[in-house]
Amino acid sequence: MILGCKRRWTDEEENQLLDAFSIQIKEKLNVSTKAIRNAQKKYKTLCDRSEAVIRSKVNNIILGKVRKTEKFFK
Repeated sequence: MILGCKRRWTDEEENQLLDAFSIQIKEKLNVSTKAIRNAQKKYKTLCDRSEAVIRSKVNNIILGKVRKTEKFFK
């Protein structure tokens, strides 16, 4: 992996992220490092993303900066 390059989230990665952190997103809770590591163990596609990137993605979903998740929570 080349450092410094942004990589788009695949649909599979986003679906697994939403599955792993749906409670935190619905309750608008911060994601712990332990929760991220557990999710990376359970979902192998999340292993390609760093903890900081996963935390940022979840935070952006909570803050409403990502619209794609609307279909998941309706």
